[in-house]
Amino acid sequence: MNVLTKKAQEWIEDAQVIAIDAMNRSGWVRPEKIKVVVEYVVYWPDRRKRDPSNLEKLMLDALRVVTGDDQYVLPRAMDFDYDKSNPRVEVCVYRKE
Repeated sequence: MNVLTKKAQEWIEDAQVIAIDAMNRSGWVRPEKIKVVVEYVVYWPDRRKRDPSNLEKLMLDALRVVTGDDQYVLPRAMDFDYDKSNPRVEVCVYRKE
């Protein structure tokens, strides 16, 4: 059993607040048993060596409030870059057609 650090748990909670707000503003309805694509771009705070896919588990756990069951989520790392002043993850979620 993996136990999240306090920082990881806070990140999930913050991400869920942002995701729920975006979901409400866009009229998104959380799907049930429908494949959902999660495309993301990571903006790292510095140029240390990192792997975007290592972020996926935490991000997808946070996005369950929007995507539903992880079984139906298709994650796609689209790009990464650096932004020291505003590190972030930009996410686009849509139903797979």
